Amino acid sequence: MTFYRRRPGCLSLSVACNLLGWFASAGETWLILRFLGVDVSIPTALVIEAFSTGVRFATFFVPAQIGVAEGGSVAACVALGLSSATGLSLALVRRVRETAWIGVGLLLLAGSPRPTASMVAVPEA
Repeated sequence: MTFYRRRPGCLSLSVACNLLGWFASAGETWLILRFLGVDVSIPTALVIEAFSTGVRFATFFVPAQIGVAEGGSVAACVALGLSSATGLSLALVRRVRETAWIGVGLLLLAGSPRPTASMVAVPEA
């Protein structure tokens, strides 16, 4: 609680960064739908992203959101008058993006040097 009183600038910066990240996700949604050939407006993409964020928040306990994220995208798109195939395609493109970044991370991890015994600090008894 003292953080909020003593460091309001840091709190504001954190909220602003979170908001920018959320708008970037909405932009990603809009861009994916445009590449899929679906003509959607920016407010529609914002609504889809808002619904998806709510679904992710409510189902945080589901590992990797398997099935839940796809169902949320389909439900949001159908509610906005888009086809269910559009919602599923959106979710699958996002999964492919996530998988690609995971692969890049694993490749970087595999190529990183292994720590040696001299690199690890061992406390003396």
